[in-house]
Amino acid sequence: ILIAAGGNSGNDQSILAPASSKNTVAVGATDGISRMASFSSKGPTPDGRTKPDIVAPGANILSASAHSPVSDCGTTAKSGTSMSAAIVSGQAALIRQYFMDGYFPSGTKHDEDRMTPAGSLIKAVLLNGAQHVQDSTMYDNTQNFGLVDLSASLPLEGHNNFHAKVVSHKEIDDQDMHHYPIIINQADGCDALELRVTLVWMDPGGIEGCSSKCLMNDLDLSTVEVSSNRTYYPNGLSEEDRYNTAERIIIPQTKDKDEFMVRVKSGNLMTEKQHYSLVVTGCVAERLSPKTGLLKTEVHGQEKSNGVMLNLVSRGKVKITGFDVHIGTNKTSNLQIWTSHLTHQEYSMSRYGWTRIYTEVVTPAGKDELTRITLRRPISMDALDSKSFFIRMQTPEIFTSPIRLDQRVKNHDLL
Repeated sequence: ILIAAGGNSGNDQSILAPASSKNTVAVGATDGISRMASFSSKGPTPDGRTKPDIVAPGANILSASAHSPVSDCGTTAKSGTSMSAAIVSGQAALIRQYFMDGYFPSGTKHDEDRMTPAGSLIKAVLLNGAQHVQDSTMYDNTQNFGLVDLSASLPLEGHNNFHAKVVSHKEIDDQDMHHYPIIINQADGCDALELRVTLVWMDPGGIEGCSSKCLMNDLDLSTVEVSSNRTYYPNGLSEEDRYNTAERIIIPQTKDKDEFMVRVKSGNLMTEKQHYSLVVTGCVAERLSPKTGLLKTEVHGQEKSNGVMLNLVSRGKVKITGFDVHIGTNKTSNLQIWTSHLTHQEYSMSRYGWTRIYTEVVTPAGKDELTRITLRRPISMDALDSKSFFIRMQTPEIFTSPIRLDQRVKNHDLL
């Protein structure tokens, strides 16, 4: 990761090289923490990318004085984006040490959690927690992502109360999309209201002297709020960002059990694959995933039954035509299948949230065989639909329920 001072002219389109390059962390300067320094150089770059990337204090910063006698240990106050870049470089070093020493994800040191972060992940963490400088606009060519703030970037026990999820150096193919289901969990005392998501990748070198568009591999970040189907786009835009290699989404207000789908899409890559890093912070619970197993469930607040619940999120258009159910008994019994648009939090059923789609007396195929259940009406799901299914039987011996899909649908279309 390369961190460079943006320059001290204070003019538009005056970011100096190498700060103007795609993958560099270009640093601007603030005067204190509430306003930009008048001398801090501004973007954009000639091809339209937003710069600087981040800002840090750069006015009257106390530093070592090389001209003092050696025995004096003298200091001097200096101003400039070079002072700001030194601060951000120190922050980047601390982020790397955080991961290398095993502080992620708990916020306390555990040797078994040690990992080596990619440079793109370090950059993503820096940008993700950056805060708005009040005298200019976020994502402009003065402050862009804002003022560096590690206390808002990574969980640290005793200093903050939020969670983080990261993806480091993940490979994506051309014309592909990766999905990361997120659920908000404030039950453990997490008090963060914002959900922040930041994507960073190191783009291959462009054409020498490019001035119209230097981006080679375009990745796009978006986040969908599941309940409303609202799509959030990065960097203050209402559409995908086609120019920058760093993209951030801030959702300012979340509440307990809100669900989101984070999407990373590749389009028209100039290379076969591209690596990226992603960081998500907030009251972020473990990712949603199908859950199976022997569950004792309360139906309508009183009736107790045994069954399997699972939540599915569709990646594309999916048609569910039936279920293959492993029933650990040879006894004939009534089997019911219920569905809901809700998730199966706490494994409880609401009288109003669920619809029964199947009820039959079923004779199991055998204790060690899968019993095939065919729905009279297939269940259709569009891209990013979320549905829960509850399969219950009078016998307590029902276990797993792999989903059987229409033959035209591939298994990877379900998340």
